[in-house]
Amino acid sequence: MNARTGEVEGFEALIRWQHPEKGIIPPIDFIQHAESTGLILPIGEWIIDRAFYQLEQWRDQGIDQCSISINVSPRHFLHEQLIPHLELCLLKYNVKSSDVIIEITENVAMGDYLAAQSRIAELHALGFKISIDDFGTGISAFIYLQHFTIDEIKIDRQFILDIESNKRSLGIVKSILDLANLLDLRVVVEGVETENQLHLLSQLGCETIQGYLYSRPLDTNQLKTWLHERSAH
Repeated sequence: MNARTGEVEGFEALIRWQHPEKGIIPPIDFIQHAESTGLILPIGEWIIDRAFYQLEQWRDQGIDQCSISINVSPRHFLHEQLIPHLELCLLKYNVKSSDVIIEITENVAMGDYLAAQSRIAELHALGFKISIDDFGTGISAFIYLQHFTIDEIKIDRQFILDIESNKRSLGIVKSILDLANLLDLRVVVEGVETENQLHLLSQLGCETIQGYLYSRPLDTNQLKTWLHERSAH
C-alpha cells in the first residue's frame, strides 16, 4: 500500500497447503521439508505459474496498476530451469515482466556468489525486478547493496514490532531508508500492524507499507471482495 495515498501498489504471492484432513497448513510447517527433498522446485514453478495467471486475470478485470512479488527459494533461484520457466510464463500469459518482482533472501549468494550475480543479470535482462526480502536480518545485507544490482529492499518486520518504544529500532529503519534513498532503491516496510507504526514510518518518509494493518493474507476470491470494498469507499 502507498502510505501517503492509500492506493494498492502490489501484492505478494503466498502459499498455503490446503490439507484434506488438517486444513490450512502454513509454509513454516512444510517449506523446509520441501527444500530438503527437492520438492521446492516443482512447488516454486507452480507458484510462479499461478502468480502470472493471477496477474493476467487482474488485467482482464481492469486491475492493471499492481505488481506481484514472488519469493523464490535459494535452491530454486540458482536452478538452471528458473529462467526457461519464467520465459515460458511470459509466452503463456499476457503479463509484463516489469510487473513481476522476484524476491530473494540474503542467503541466496552464500553458496555461489558469482552464480547469484549472473542470475540477477539474467533476470534484469528479461525485465524482472529484484527485491531483497527480510532485509537487515543477515550479515550479508549491505554486501548485497554493494555488489548486486537490486531494485528493492523489504525491511524485516522485526524492526517494526517495537518501533514505537525502541529508539534503536526506529534509528535502524531510518538509516536503511536513508541508505536506500541514496542508492535509488525502492523500500517496502513489512509487518506494519498499527496506526502509530504507520504514522512513524510516514514521518520517516517511507511510502510503501505491507502488513496486517491493511489486510491479513487472503485467497483470490477474498481479495477480489477486499478490492471491491476499497474502491467503493
